Amino acid sequence: MRDHKKRLNKKNIYTLVWKTDQLVLDFILMVVQVAVALTKRALPEAVVLVRAILWLLSTRIGTLLLCGSVCLGKEWPFITQFKHLPIERREKVLQNWSSSRFFSPIRLVFYLLKTLCLYFFFSLVNFSTLE
Repeated sequence: MRDHKKRLNKKNIYTLVWKTDQLVLDFILMVVQVAVALTKRALPEAVVLVRAILWLLSTRIGTLLLCGSVCLGKEWPFITQFKHLPIERREKVLQNWSSSRFFSPIRLVFYLLKTLCLYFFFSLVNFSTLE
């Protein structure tokens, strides 16, 4: 019996790279669509709030204020920026934000961005599979 495993040859590698590029482009397109929808359809106060929270997350002090002890580390610098946090810690922060009763603007921003991302993610259509 022959083993029909796919081998990595030039054609398979090119196909893999092409599909990966398509996924990245779809993701970038979705992010742009979310940003455009946020600026055009959301209330101006919500847009200002999203901008403020994203700006705070880009700083160490803001990350400490919004994330709490999750961003604290054992080495210098003791406060880790949000973009450098491991995925598990980021998920924990987002779970805390979804149930936050202390600071409701964070919950508002979380649900606004979640709704827009899910809307555009599920509205992506792969036309090559429809043919």
